[in-house]
Amino acid sequence: MKQPNRFTQGNAYAAQGGRARAAKLSPERRREIARAGWLGRVRRQFGGDVDAARAYIADLGRWAGDPYDGNPIPRVYQHPGEPSEYRARRYQLPLFGGAR
Repeated sequence: MKQPNRFTQGNAYAAQGGRARAAKLSPERRREIARAGWLGRVRRQFGGDVDAARAYIADLGRWAGDPYDGNPIPRVYQHPGEPSEYRARRYQLPLFGGAR
């Protein structure tokens, strides 16, 4: 039986508990946790290539910041795709463009 308001998005009690836990942590410990999360993502999705991960996040940010007003004209920045697709394009030599 499903219990209401338990582990659902927007659960005020969970949010309050998360903020209370974060307030007890020192800024150094919060940075350690964030760094571990970043390195885990880099290892899992980018094979440990920090530069590729940074470039992906930068491209994603450019795409997100590009205003879209419903105009059918293509946007300046295109979505970089899934991290696996991004890695494939980054490491694959262009067929007709030569070496990078």
